[in-house]
Amino acid sequence: MKQMKLFAFPYVALFTVEVPQQLYIAEYGGNVTMECRFSLNGSVDLRLLTVIWEQKRQDSSKSKGVYTLRNGKAIPPSQDPDYIGRASLLHSELKLGRAILQITKVKITDAGSYLCLIDYQGVDYKYIALEVKASYKRINTQVMRKTDEDKIVFMCQSEGFPLAQVFWQNEKSFNLSGLANTTYTLTADGLYNVTSTLTLKPNTSENYTCVFWNKKLNGETSAHLGSYDLEFVQDRECSYTHHVLWYITGVQLGYNRKSTDRLREVIQALYSNEATPGVLCPVLGSLGHERRRHRKGFSEGHRDVEGSGVSLL
Repeated sequence: MKQMKLFAFPYVALFTVEVPQQLYIAEYGGNVTMECRFSLNGSVDLRLLTVIWEQKRQDSSKSKGVYTLRNGKAIPPSQDPDYIGRASLLHSELKLGRAILQITKVKITDAGSYLCLIDYQGVDYKYIALEVKASYKRINTQVMRKTDEDKIVFMCQSEGFPLAQVFWQNEKSFNLSGLANTTYTLTADGLYNVTSTLTLKPNTSENYTCVFWNKKLNGETSAHLGSYDLEFVQDRECSYTHHVLWYITGVQLGYNRKSTDRLREVIQALYSNEATPGVLCPVLGSLGHERRRHRKGFSEGHRDVEGSGVSLL
C-alpha cells in the first residue's frame, strides 16, 4: 500500500482592520479621537504603511479627505480645507498597530460616517460613525411691553443641535406652550437658533418658565422670567403709573438704598404738578437700568448654566 506524502504549507495571517468602537459622540466645539487597529506581524515599517481617513455625510454623495498618510508621510494636498489645522494622526501610536484620528474644535458638519483604510502587507478598512451634539446651555431672555396692545412679551432664545422643542409654563406648572410662538433659523455653523415668545396680559405676580427640550440628547435647559425683567422703553405716553407699580414690587424683592431713593423721587413727582412724562421717564429709565444691574449681580451667584436650569431670582 502506497503512503501519501503530506505537504506542510506555511500559515499566513490575514491582514485585518478592526475598530474598538463603532460610534462616537462629540460635543460641539470640543475634541474627539477615533481609532481603528490593524494586525501586526512583527514590527511596523512606516515606510510601507498607508493610512487613509475620509468622511462622508448623509446629505452629500462626495467624500472629504480628512487625513492621508502614504508610505509613512502625510499628504497635505489630499486634506479637505475644512479639516486643515483640525485633523491629525497620532504617529506615535502607529507602531502599536493603532491609527488614531484626532479632530479638534468639532463642528456640526463633522458628523457622518468615517472610512478608515489601511494598506500594510494587505488592505482592509472599516467604517466609524460620528455624531455631534450641541446642548442648549445658554438661554437669553427678554421681557418687553407692547404699548399698543397693553401686553407683555416674554422671549427666550438659544442655540444648539439638534432642533429642540420649547415648552412654557407658569409658576403653578400650567402648560402655556399652546400660546407661544416658536421659530428657528440655521446659523452658518449648522446650529439651530431657536426663538420662542409668549405674549400675555400684564400680571405683576406671575412668573414664567421656558424649557428647551432636546429629545435626541434627552436633556433640557430652562430659564425663569417675570414682570421684574421688563425692559423700560420710553414711548409717547410713558405709562409711568404702570411702571411705578412694577418697581414698587421690585423694591419689595430687594433693591439697594440708592434705587429706593430714586423710586421715592418718582412717587413724590406723581403727587406734584410736575408729574409729566418728560420729568418721570428719565428717572424711571435710570431706575430700570439700576434694577437690572442689581439683579444681574445677584443672579450670577445663583446661575447654573451647566445644569438643567438658570435661576434669575
